[in-house]
Amino acid sequence: MLDKKKIIIIAIVGVVVAVLIGAIVWLALSGSRNTTTSTPDAAPTGSAEPVIAEIPAEIEEMATTAAATAVQFQGADTKSQRERNYIAAGFSQEVAANFEPVWFDVFSDPIVGKVSIEATGESLVSAAVSVKSVPSVELESVTGEPGARSYRIAVDVAFQPQWTTDTGSPRFESQYTATWTVTVNEATNTVTGVVQPSADEIPFRPESR
Repeated sequence: MLDKKKIIIIAIVGVVVAVLIGAIVWLALSGSRNTTTSTPDAAPTGSAEPVIAEIPAEIEEMATTAAATAVQFQGADTKSQRERNYIAAGFSQEVAANFEPVWFDVFSDPIVGKVSIEATGESLVSAAVSVKSVPSVELESVTGEPGARSYRIAVDVAFQPQWTTDTGSPRFESQYTATWTVTVNEATNTVTGVVQPSADEIPFRPESR
């Protein structure tokens, strides 16, 4: 039989061997974790919108001309006359054909004089809006590549309405200001969009006095 001293020595050796094996396993695992390389985040794809501090002079001129033409209103003009005016101001054919001035909503009140044309079904309005000035323009966004950019520009327009009541009395209103937003495409050199304020955003309503 093994004496007590030998048993103690064997036990100690067993513990040491177990500790050494555990240490080797831990180091192996630790080294495996440390040598694992992380994949860097992929760089964002797609091109950022160009940053342009100023509106090119010719683009600004197109935007202000288009906005002023959109605001200008002669209630006696037919749809085809208005469309020709819009095209002359740089509107694309599609935008010119589909643009309906907000003034028809503003002057829809029955107190405003109107004349119906049986041949075309149009209703002419006894009202007009003249443009007084363009106080300011602001570049909202630019999209597209150089040479084919689209500029979205907010144009403040000062205007003055006048109208005739259904009884024939003329009314001359004060001057007001509202914003029309115009999109100009530099590749086609045309106005590809006009966003006008809603009738509720126009600070004027015809009222009998």
